[in-house]
Amino acid sequence: MKQILITVLSVSSFILLARERDLESRTATVTVPVKGNQELILDVKNTELTVETWDKPEIYIEATVKMKSSATEKHEEFLENWQGLVSEGVNSSGIAIRVNSAFKESKEVNKKTFLGLVISMTVSYNNDYDISYRIKSPANNPIEIVGSYKNVSLVGNYKKVDLELYGADFEAGDIDQADLELKYGMARVGSIKQGKVRLYENKLEAEAFSYLKLETKYSKVKVKKMGTLDLDAYNTEFFMNDIANIKGGMKYSELEVLGKAYRFELELYDTSMDIGSIKELEMQSKYGKFTANSIQELSLESSYQDEFAIGTLGSFISEETKYGAYEIEKLTNSLELEGYEDKVEIDTVSDTATEISIGGKYVETTINLNNTPILLEIDASYGDFSFDKSKMEVSREIQEGNNKQVTAKTKGIGDSSLKIALTGYEMKLELN
Repeated sequence: MKQILITVLSVSSFILLARERDLESRTATVTVPVKGNQELILDVKNTELTVETWDKPEIYIEATVKMKSSATEKHEEFLENWQGLVSEGVNSSGIAIRVNSAFKESKEVNKKTFLGLVISMTVSYNNDYDISYRIKSPANNPIEIVGSYKNVSLVGNYKKVDLELYGADFEAGDIDQADLELKYGMARVGSIKQGKVRLYENKLEAEAFSYLKLETKYSKVKVKKMGTLDLDAYNTEFFMNDIANIKGGMKYSELEVLGKAYRFELELYDTSMDIGSIKELEMQSKYGKFTANSIQELSLESSYQDEFAIGTLGSFISEETKYGAYEIEKLTNSLELEGYEDKVEIDTVSDTATEISIGGKYVETTINLNNTPILLEIDASYGDFSFDKSKMEVSREIQEGNNKQVTAKTKGIGDSSLKIALTGYEMKLELN
């Protein structure tokens, strides 16, 4: 019985020692004085990184390595040399302090090519370790970071940050100037005053941007407050509370703005937008779907097979539209459309509205006037026009072949009412 107990205890002790050996780690520290506005350049591939700001004129580095599996003799040698390796990876020059954590074990091997030639190669591997760096740096010194596969976190406020990150997450507070390239990860930031960001299959969340130049593919962007956005987007989803300005292009994308926007100037393809309210919307578009609670000024340089559903619309002008559908709950100022096989429906016309002018070919228009007095002018061929003639004074009605010209106004009004003008070919007009 004693022998069995001793054996069990020996096995347990062996397991505990093995576990301790599996989790063996080392920590090294390096301190480097900062001279003036030196840049901190970090090559931290496959390294977990946290950078904090502090008020000392120096860079403090705390580097930790931890084994993932049982340590071999070679691993033990690597761990024992950890302080020296970390120190060797830190270099200071006149313009920059460079930190390199890409430590690799390597060996020379010979390999035969398909042509029969023997070449010498260096094979590297570092998958046996977890490496993490905690760095403290002055906030005013610019930082450049290149990382991959491990997360990067910036704690505090920074003047300038350049970051290239692959396959990992990024977190930061407030940054004055940022240049970020992010792929296959998740990024969360506080605010950026001046930003240049490139996203590829990445998520980005932020509290606020003052100015952002954004290139994005296959990504998701969520921002509470956006100033000016210079945009090139492909297959990207956007969600924002408020935004001032957007200029650029979107393809196969979605944009949702819950609150207010000021001005959009966009070139769109197969894109949908859902906007709370916007002052000016100017765009070229194909195959789009757009909804808005209110638009003060809508301008379409060109539109092809787009659909609009607008609550309150101030003024609308289109230079060229085809196969479009426009549902407008309330028009408050003016509408000018030159279309081809478009459908226009206006549910309510405000007493402040001044003019509705529609021309082109095969355009169908329905307007619910709700007793709003009008001045009506029609000059169209092969048209179909429906309105209550009993309420109208017709001053001119001419039929020449297939062309019809009509000038009329609501009975008992002057010349200051809403003007409705229709011109074109095979046009349809229904006034209710």
